[in-house]
Amino acid sequence: MDSVPDKQHAHELIERLDPSQISTAVRFLEFMLLDPVARSVATTPLDDEPTTQDDLRRLREGEEWFRQRSGRGIQIAGCAMTLASSWRIFQTLRMKYSSAALSHRVVG
Repeated sequence: MDSVPDKQHAHELIERLDPSQISTAVRFLEFMLLDPVARSVATTPLDDEPTTQDDLRRLREGEEWFRQRSGRGIQIAGCAMTLASSWRIFQTLRMKYSSAALSHRVVG
């Protein structure tokens, strides 16, 4: 479809709206322009599960953990380096033991 006639038609439709409907049309158009992640967040239903005692306990533990660290969390760079290091160790061990298993395999 040619976008100029479509845009013109959209303008004509907006002009025909009752003034009380304009804000709804604007919100709809803004919604359509959201990126997919923001649109997904905007349309996700609220969590309606009741908060359990376990949830509250974990929340208090998390708040206390942050208080003990003056409100500072763990930097993502440190987490990424730890994960990368662990992955390299895993890969090294996997290759070592896979090679050992292959060398002891009996072909028959």
